[in-house]
Amino acid sequence: RLTEADDDAAAFELATEVESIIPNDPVLADAWARMSVTGAIVTDPPGADVYIKGYADETEWEHVGQSPLEGLRLPAGQPVELRVEKEGFDSRLLATGVPGFYFGRNELIALQPAGSTPPEMVLVPGGSYPLRITGFNSRGNIADLQPFLIDRYEVTNREFKEFVDAGGYAERRYWDGLELVEDGQGLSWETAMAAFVDSTGRPGPATWELGDYADGQADFPVTGVSWYEAVAYLRFRDKSLPTIYHWARAAFPPHANSMPLTAAMLPVSNFSGEGPAAVGSYPSMGPHGTFDTAGNVKEWCWNESDDHRWIMGGAWNDDTRMFSVRFTSPPFDRALTHGFRGVRYLDDDAPAARVAGPVVHLTRDYRYAEAVSDEVFEVFKSQMSYVPTTDVNAELESRDDTAPDWVTERVSFESGYDDQRIAMYLFLPRRGAPPYQPVIFFPGLGNFTTGQPLQATPGPPDFLPRSGRALISLTWKGSDHRSDGFLELEGEAFQQALRERMWDWRRDLGRTIDYLESRPDIDASKVSYLGVSYGASTALPLLALEERLQTAVLFLAGFAYWDLPPEADAVNYVSHVTMPILMMGGRYDYVFPLEMAQRPLFERWGTPEADKRFIVYETGHSPPPRGEYIREVLDWLDKYVGPAN
Repeated sequence: RLTEADDDAAAFELATEVESIIPNDPVLADAWARMSVTGAIVTDPPGADVYIKGYADETEWEHVGQSPLEGLRLPAGQPVELRVEKEGFDSRLLATGVPGFYFGRNELIALQPAGSTPPEMVLVPGGSYPLRITGFNSRGNIADLQPFLIDRYEVTNREFKEFVDAGGYAERRYWDGLELVEDGQGLSWETAMAAFVDSTGRPGPATWELGDYADGQADFPVTGVSWYEAVAYLRFRDKSLPTIYHWARAAFPPHANSMPLTAAMLPVSNFSGEGPAAVGSYPSMGPHGTFDTAGNVKEWCWNESDDHRWIMGGAWNDDTRMFSVRFTSPPFDRALTHGFRGVRYLDDDAPAARVAGPVVHLTRDYRYAEAVSDEVFEVFKSQMSYVPTTDVNAELESRDDTAPDWVTERVSFESGYDDQRIAMYLFLPRRGAPPYQPVIFFPGLGNFTTGQPLQATPGPPDFLPRSGRALISLTWKGSDHRSDGFLELEGEAFQQALRERMWDWRRDLGRTIDYLESRPDIDASKVSYLGVSYGASTALPLLALEERLQTAVLFLAGFAYWDLPPEADAVNYVSHVTMPILMMGGRYDYVFPLEMAQRPLFERWGTPEADKRFIVYETGHSPPPRGEYIREVLDWLDKYVGPAN
């Protein structure tokens, strides 16, 4: 019951007690698999003491052993904080969501010799990761970063006062090379300095008086500073403004399966609407030990875009979604919400132009996208018309009945368009009676990039066979062992590949339903579609092309960020879909932004208003709470295709 209610922490605690009494119980083993994650913590050098506690909890740290720790089990989806200590080395303070960061990925927690990390900074490891800011995508926005240091807290009034008292506004060396521009007009250094004054005309932030901050606000973040002042101050400290890539690398978990950390950060961040707070007052720790990247004040970043500079994280008077939303401001803007923090690049070089240069927005804003006419749509549809067949030359390759909740059958059949056979796993429920309602699964992008064989496990949709329905998992053209590298193509070659791929998928789907219709234990009149991410974006034209589908459930859905040819662009298809649609998305999804990709999709469905539903969870591009989405999906299927037998 605790697991179904998404209370994995309480379930974990109870299961730990139960295991000491009945360690080999099969029901307990099944519960462990659903509510926990097993992984490793490895440090360089080894032999570090590792402590864990719940995220933002005031509980005591629990010592879980010395690294390397193998097979460490933690509650799934319950963010935790880590403290890693070893004599002679600087301590590390880290946070993780579903453990995916430093857990089970063979990633090392690097420890630095004692004293090598400035006390006000934290180490952020390097690596190649997508830019997890709303409006960017994972294709063409991968940054390969070297390890770097970033300030643990936003720069405070106390710290900025040292710059002012040292004559920072009078020392031209801190401003050399900066092209001072206001409202498109270049300014002399003297003119700019005359503008960078407080409310009483003294040099300093716009929010100060008489060259000083207000009483009691020494440890509040400095605000009312322009981008130029932030750069000058950081030169005084031998630091730099972070690029948006470095800022995002420090602020967000690097792996998608650790994104529940973002959802946990926001409720304990300063989005109070009451004003900034002393740095570190809120327990909103990021994955590498930073605080207040979400809320408190917006933080200037280095990059330029359309004569503006990026400023990220949201402020105390913003909605929480602004944590991950891209935002720019004129570099002369000295708003009371504007602050910053600094970075230091360990390789002593400025970041490559690839990440430090102007930023181009690559995500299409579907609020303004126009669909083709009905006449053109009919041409597209006719080009992809499919004639069902009663003979797909199917072969049952294997049958495994060892799982407690389902029987697994591997079947293959002819694709009808190339020499490859389509492989399919059917997960047939033990609960209930045939004929079973089938749910056809279209997976996320990962299945199209790994080239690995189709997995003989149902994965997260395992709740479907548990509920009495048949889950259908197949090798769509380009996925799993049918991978052909089409995602690596560019330009017109990529466009042409997508045209061909949509036609391939149309036939894959048609052939799959043809096969299901041949089985007496399947009710092919009640076929549902389940799409996740890639299957809930790029593959959406299928819903307008296959009339035998009765309803669709879409996780992490939105209009695709790809540059798509019209024949494969979902914006030209979804208004012709009239089946019942259940959509589930994340408010902080950086792949499919809520206002630019998710809501426009939901609004454009041709489905009657009463038969479509859109649920927005406080998550990013990651699954919503398991218990919640299971209830929603099963209730939806019960309503539109009927309860399972």
